[in-house]
Amino acid sequence: MSRATTNCAFNSLKLVWLKLGHDLDSLPTEPTVQHRFVHYRASDGSPLTMQIFDRDDEGSESRPIVIVIYGGAWRGGSPDQGARISDALARRGYLVAAIDYRHAPRFQFPIELEDVRRSIALVRDSAAAWRGDTSRIALLGRSAGGHLAELAAFVPGGSRVRGVVAIYAPWDLAEGYHDVPSPDPIGVRQVIRDFIGGTPEERPQQYRAASPASYVRNGLPPVLLLYAGRDHLVKPEFNREAARALRSADVGVAAIELPWSEHGFDVVPGGLGERLTWAVTERFLGAVLGNGS
Repeated sequence: MSRATTNCAFNSLKLVWLKLGHDLDSLPTEPTVQHRFVHYRASDGSPLTMQIFDRDDEGSESRPIVIVIYGGAWRGGSPDQGARISDALARRGYLVAAIDYRHAPRFQFPIELEDVRRSIALVRDSAAAWRGDTSRIALLGRSAGGHLAELAAFVPGGSRVRGVVAIYAPWDLAEGYHDVPSPDPIGVRQVIRDFIGGTPEERPQQYRAASPASYVRNGLPPVLLLYAGRDHLVKPEFNREAARALRSADVGVAAIELPWSEHGFDVVPGGLGERLTWAVTERFLGAVLGNGS
């Protein structure tokens, strides 16, 4: 996508923000969406499950693909997280694949990223049978899933995608370890230690390798950042820093902060956070994947 097209898409997102409260519709409920499950295995044989959201029609045209990565502090969660938005995207003509990965503390970085890459490869390999277009893929991740989406797209030699939606995603793990929220309801430092296997002083190379901030450079795909101004799991300052870094590298980025919101604002059914997330995500994906459905 050209820089001019990117700017046009992001100007459209700004208009959504300005019209907040005026035309944020509820999520679409038609046409019918089929849910099916694909059971596969990690490299060590651990079972994984992918959930496919697919519009219930008989068209033969290939659809753009959205790969969804759930959050849960890298130590929990499942592919049905945020299923209402996955359903809505499928109704708008996307093939949606909500993927799986192994969890900390039993499995530590880079295992989770390896599983995400393996899952993306499975989607690519199966796309023809699923009527998906491998030239039009975007990643959407929440929290730890947003972090893994950014890594999958940013790390050199990683997954080739047309865009990334990162919702309240960790950015620099060493900074996140040293600058914890207050209050700190989940114990951020323990969460990060479980994921990396130690402190930043004990494992500095792993912290750098596990931080999307380490890979910012020109040529990355456009990024939509959505985050909460009152987040007590991933501080909003980190997403503001991500937006500044990406813009400095001339990467297309739209950053939208919900100043009144907490972590998980997008998964409250029917809430304003869910509707805003839907509105801007649909516009962003339509721009980067060229979907007019």
